[in-house]
Amino acid sequence: RFIAVVRSEGAPGRLAQVVEGGLVRWADELDQLFRAADAGQPVPELGPQMAKRVGEEAERRVAGQKLASKEAANRRAAADMLRLVAERNRRLLRQASDEASAMRRVAAIEAVGETESLIRSNVPMQHAFNLLAAELAWPGSAG
Repeated sequence: RFIAVVRSEGAPGRLAQVVEGGLVRWADELDQLFRAADAGQPVPELGPQMAKRVGEEAERRVAGQKLASKEAANRRAAADMLRLVAERNRRLLRQASDEASAMRRVAAIEAVGETESLIRSNVPMQHAFNLLAAELAWPGSAG
């Protein structure tokens, strides 16, 4: 699923990073949590699970590299996770059958942008992803 999105963006070099970094795996592992949030159910584990995967990926990227920046690796991994969430909601927006569903997807995409801003403002990843998870499940917004 996610591979097709990356390929369609014209980033074949990014394809290897997506596969190696586990984004395909992330999409599969988090799918049930995303679906529950889509249904408007609170999913308290979604934020921590996204943050956990980001942290693990950042660790993998800096392992064995003395000069690697953990902060930069965290930001890149967070950008990957946010791209996954945004692309998932863009796909669902294209499939929306009514205005309410479409507006919920737009709200989800906007929540991703807000999360990017929080992370750039040095809000801890855990908090940023918890807020995103709440937005995704909020009946009046993304879910």
